[in-house]
Amino acid sequence: MTASTAHVGHVPQIAQQCRRRTSITKRRVAAAPHSRDSLKLNKRFTPNTFAKNARALNVTASSNNQQVNAATLSQPTAQTQKALRLSQSRLGDIAASGKATVPSYPRTLTPDHNVMIHLGVGGFFRSHQALYVHRLLERGGNWAFVGMGLMDFDFKMYDALKSQDYLYTVASKGDHDPEYTVVGSILDFVYAPDDKQAALERMADPQTKLVTLTITEKGYCYTSDGDLDLSNRYVMEDLKDITNPVSAIGFIVAALRLRKERGQKPFTVLSCDNMPENGLVAKKMCMQLAEAADPALAAWIQREVPFPLSMVDRITPVTTASDIDDVAAGAGVEDAWPVVAEDFMQWVVEDNFVDGLRPAYEEVGALVVEDVMPYECMKLRLLNGGHSALSYAAYLLGHREVHAALADPRIRTFLRCYFAEVDTTVPAVRGVNLAEYQETLIRRFSNENIRDQVQRLAQDGSAKLYNTMRDPILELLAADRPLETVALAAALYGRYMTGDDEEGEPIIILDPAAETLTPLARDMFAVGGDQESTPIIILDPAAETLTPLARDMFAVGGDQESTRAFLHAVFGTEVSQSEELLCAVERWAGLVRERGAAAALELLCDVHVSSGDVSLATESCQITYDESNLDFATPMVEVSPMVVEVSEAAAEASADVAM
Repeated sequence: MTASTAHVGHVPQIAQQCRRRTSITKRRVAAAPHSRDSLKLNKRFTPNTFAKNARALNVTASSNNQQVNAATLSQPTAQTQKALRLSQSRLGDIAASGKATVPSYPRTLTPDHNVMIHLGVGGFFRSHQALYVHRLLERGGNWAFVGMGLMDFDFKMYDALKSQDYLYTVASKGDHDPEYTVVGSILDFVYAPDDKQAALERMADPQTKLVTLTITEKGYCYTSDGDLDLSNRYVMEDLKDITNPVSAIGFIVAALRLRKERGQKPFTVLSCDNMPENGLVAKKMCMQLAEAADPALAAWIQREVPFPLSMVDRITPVTTASDIDDVAAGAGVEDAWPVVAEDFMQWVVEDNFVDGLRPAYEEVGALVVEDVMPYECMKLRLLNGGHSALSYAAYLLGHREVHAALADPRIRTFLRCYFAEVDTTVPAVRGVNLAEYQETLIRRFSNENIRDQVQRLAQDGSAKLYNTMRDPILELLAADRPLETVALAAALYGRYMTGDDEEGEPIIILDPAAETLTPLARDMFAVGGDQESTPIIILDPAAETLTPLARDMFAVGGDQESTRAFLHAVFGTEVSQSEELLCAVERWAGLVRERGAAAALELLCDVHVSSGDVSLATESCQITYDESNLDFATPMVEVSPMVVEVSEAAAEASADVAM
């Protein structure tokens, strides 16, 4: 599918879309048993590889995605010393080298520009939304970005970009030579901690027409039941004085308050985060914060402020020191913080803006539609959900790079089985063959040129799983469909959240709340209650809650109530009340406890694919694993017949709906 040919009709609610394909029957997927020898742990990946690499690169976490410390990245190397230092004054020289394209448009912010303020300037924003706007500026457009950093850790990005006139390089990598683009659509950057009121005034300026966000799920400060978390420390600071906000939601509400008081029209708020109904989530959080601070303001926001939905897609790994050297060698550019991304990107935006005023996104390949939800549902449930599911399985098997994990038949089969289960909850998207889309995802995940990191996919799991798996779980339960693979994904996430891998080595669970959570983790999460064990670095926003539960869940003789409490902390009340899911997760957790993640993944091929050699006793939530009946001599093959069968079932379901 190309972005220019896709079309979608209007359907008002994602839940309605995601429950349409109810006529797909339960399917069985045949695959040959697998070779135990061929599935041994790849010993080239030591359990602590990522921890060592992270410390060597001085990894930090930001409000939008894990980033490598800019100071470390900017250390001169032999490659960067030969390259041209990126700046506005050197663009002509860079262009003359013929190695990279550079901006041809004026880069001085003028009163003629329509300003978009972006909260959460990180790798993904720079590889995606900023690049779309860069292409619009090349066509003579008058929209431009002003970046805004709200947190102390945003200073590193601010400092790196300011040092090179807010220019940066995007390296697009596919199965061809990299393509290098110097992007210039960020014309200014405001670091809010230096002058919070000046930042609010910039947002309240009538020239600002649009505020965009990539702050990740945790930046919206919601609970597992979907409401504003009034106990969140940033929200608590916002409520003390809404004129002196701390959170991104607080800044939006405070700036809208200024617009209202001055009799100005509001700006549009465009969320570009990977969440179901991201615009509605942004609106709900802003409304609940405004209601608590100023009910009249909440009523005005409800009436006047659009929060369009969007779907964004481009795999963008964390920038590494080697990426800087590659850009220096390939593009001839010394860039303090470049971005590396795959050569695929997609953006679908709901056409809902103040006075209809917006960038002409459709002129540069984006889709502007009445209804984003079918695209959003497809992408979140398959791409993002698949990413999260495979990350914990891959990490526990010793993989640290995504393309290497996809070369492991256990991971590839697990991912195909996950797609097969979740596929039935994804609505038909006109112009998209879901089976082909899933195969495209596997090829994208296998792209060895971008060297995406398993740990990047695994971070912030408490928010990611809620957004990508909760609704599919509820819909699978309601339709009485199989969910063994989803249950195994949840169990493997729990095992990962214990904070130690299966070799007893610590797992670094990344999240920006490090200063708060790391001391708690050191006190609370020693293996088996032994406080002298190796310290664990746990920086997940829900780690204080989830990690003790995960440890109970995977203790010898772990009990169902610990599993239920863990599921409740991740997915909320409705999911945790399901006895069927509880039993399924506990079955897999029991196997992982006793035999390890590899055994569970190997067994999945027989339980979910052939179902011939394993008895699952739902009543007792115990798993009977008869190893003598399994044929480990025959190599495991691809599960390609599954894709054909699922595609045929989808076609039948679509025909039933059409009739």
